[in-house]
Amino acid sequence: MKHLKTILSLILISALMCSVGVTAFSAEGEEQQRLLGDADLNGVVDIADATAVQRYDAYFQLLAFKGENMGDVDRDGSTDIVDVSFLQRYLAGMRAPQGIEEPVAPQTMRFEEGSAQPFVKLEEEYYWESYSNRGKSVLMFMVYVETDYDTDLDGKPDLIKTWVKLPRAAAEGDYKAPVIYEANPYSAGKSDSPSSSFAIEPLDEQQLKNTPAKRIPAGAASLEEVADRTVLSDWHYQYAEAAGIFYSNTGGYDYYLARGYAVVSTAGLGTNGSEGLELCGTAMEAEAFKSVIEWLHGDRTAYTDRDSNITTAADWSNGKVGMTGISYLGTMAYEVATTGVAGLETVVPLAGISSWYDYTNSQGLCNYDDNNYTAWLSGICSSRFFDGHDRDTDAYLYYTQWREYVRESALALDGDYGDFWAARDYSAADSIRVPALIVHGLNDYNVRTKQFDLMYRAFKSSGQPVKLLLHQNAHDTPGSRWSDIMIGDVTYCELINRWFSHYLAGVDNGIEELPEVTVQSNVDGRFVTYDSWETAASVIMNPDTEEDYTDVSDPTYYFQYDFLDPDSAGYDLSFCTGVPGIWKMDVTQPLTVQGAVEVNLRIKSYDLSERKTAFEVYLMDCSDVSFSTFDTRGRDTLPLDDIGQQAWTFDPTEPLTRIVQWRQTEVLRKQVAWGTMDLKNPNAGYLPDTAVTPEEPVKEGEWYTYHLYLQPNLYTVLPGHRLELYIFPSFKDETYVAPPVSFTVDNSQSYAVIPVAE
Repeated sequence: MKHLKTILSLILISALMCSVGVTAFSAEGEEQQRLLGDADLNGVVDIADATAVQRYDAYFQLLAFKGENMGDVDRDGSTDIVDVSFLQRYLAGMRAPQGIEEPVAPQTMRFEEGSAQPFVKLEEEYYWESYSNRGKSVLMFMVYVETDYDTDLDGKPDLIKTWVKLPRAAAEGDYKAPVIYEANPYSAGKSDSPSSSFAIEPLDEQQLKNTPAKRIPAGAASLEEVADRTVLSDWHYQYAEAAGIFYSNTGGYDYYLARGYAVVSTAGLGTNGSEGLELCGTAMEAEAFKSVIEWLHGDRTAYTDRDSNITTAADWSNGKVGMTGISYLGTMAYEVATTGVAGLETVVPLAGISSWYDYTNSQGLCNYDDNNYTAWLSGICSSRFFDGHDRDTDAYLYYTQWREYVRESALALDGDYGDFWAARDYSAADSIRVPALIVHGLNDYNVRTKQFDLMYRAFKSSGQPVKLLLHQNAHDTPGSRWSDIMIGDVTYCELINRWFSHYLAGVDNGIEELPEVTVQSNVDGRFVTYDSWETAASVIMNPDTEEDYTDVSDPTYYFQYDFLDPDSAGYDLSFCTGVPGIWKMDVTQPLTVQGAVEVNLRIKSYDLSERKTAFEVYLMDCSDVSFSTFDTRGRDTLPLDDIGQQAWTFDPTEPLTRIVQWRQTEVLRKQVAWGTMDLKNPNAGYLPDTAVTPEEPVKEGEWYTYHLYLQPNLYTVLPGHRLELYIFPSFKDETYVAPPVSFTVDNSQSYAVIPVAE
């Protein structure tokens, strides 16, 4: 019995020394026998086994023991077979780490011609049935970053699950890795049809801004320990068991990973694996994503899991972080940039939203019938509650109440600007402390071009360097690991590589001297540069009619989606049931529109009793002879199937990137710019905060001056073409039941100011 007590004491002391979180372990046969205490499989539990367990460096949790007899697990005064059985059950729940093998030869990032060069061999993890970091050139692991807020009101600060891909050389201390960080609410899964209305008492989001005391750490785990605990089912959010396929959520930045950058991603609050609520566009969302940067910079705590309170440090990071991503992801880069967080060195947003107001509204007019887009998008990403998970909790109730608050707040403003939208307007920030390279497609009709223009102004007003990279594709990323485009003598990915190499790794490559605007020509697809996005030059376009007034009536609502479809080659007005206002101007020499066209109209309206009334203006490039231009579906000319058939292994010396060109199409007309405005809000201007509710309602039959701004563009109209401007009334209602409002335009007091390149 004394011998057994000694053995148990040694093993339990080892457990106390190696205290970190528990993960599930499944073992059979000899492996199970080893874990049950018989480490050398000789049928006897003895001192050799205790030594082996210590050397095995297994993960254990602290057990509450009292008194001198540490072998007395049940504390009955003796060490007996009951204690042995308990210990066996305890050890059976442990996962024995396998380590990440011996260190490889030292490696570090290397730079040539101002860019990071590939040296890390990547292997796709999609097909792995069981994942291990052993022998891999990249370590994949997860941490849980502690935020400040308790948005699900459970009394604890929310933890957000964060994925890390780290070159092994950085993990072994050969160099400190710069970090490319993507805040991606979609990355933990999304739903295509979330519930959008709950008819429930709303919960003001101020009630979700609780900041309880932080957790008390119970110990620390090394990077090797954390990496060794990676479980495939935790890393991926979907698994097609029948097909044996895993779906990765962090593979979009392998181009940079192969060059030595660490890649970090999180889906944020309220997503699968994280705590809290998915609070689209709020300060709590911004603070949560900001928290990850603080951890990477050494200013915040992250834990190995959500229960053990075992911390882990990002001591492999050089503390310099660059954010990037497209759409909602690019929006989060803008959002976090406005916080002024230390450690964020630059942002490269692609097609990001700078003002949630201007994404869902236009100069006093809601672009959606129910004005519920923000709550809907939040539901799309609230993967914490998918598949019935946590549906019976208070957290889900709070979430539904918050979404009802968002819906009611937006409906109450009815397309106008107010405090609700001001809290979601990054373009109004003056706290930006980082430079930006803003990437946007000039044919993007999802996140429209005004978004990059507003944010460009915000970086300028904050005194930060800002560059624009504008291309002729739609809502897309110009380059990736799989395909790329040429921008002058470099690829898109190479250009971004230089940007990150300078701002995250300190490489003196002159990228900061990049011209302020690099834009792809709509005429021939070449990239050209401009010293400034702003221009003082303009031309005036007047109504080309001798009539003093034009009565504008319903031109058939669908008219705009047929004849004025950006991709349409149609040129037929014969089916129009109403009368649009039409202005025409011949172009005799190349004219490059640069910026937002201001259409000034003196209008009196009729029948304004409907809740939403609007007019729309389209500026078109027209020709009697077809011409080549880029359409809104712009894609590369290389069949995607050809790329998809390539092997998964990515050898950095032979990358799979293919240089492609986006196609052009033959058209008779091409949309240059478009805008819409509320007839009930003539004071609404270009900047979002001008679209506040008018103090006096617009009166029917009285004249008002409207300044409608079209979406910004940089577009060249060739000689021999015409600019045609169309003025339509429209009723923004998804049912299309009520007819659009009619109005009269005073031609003598109406004109358009077209900014042009100097």
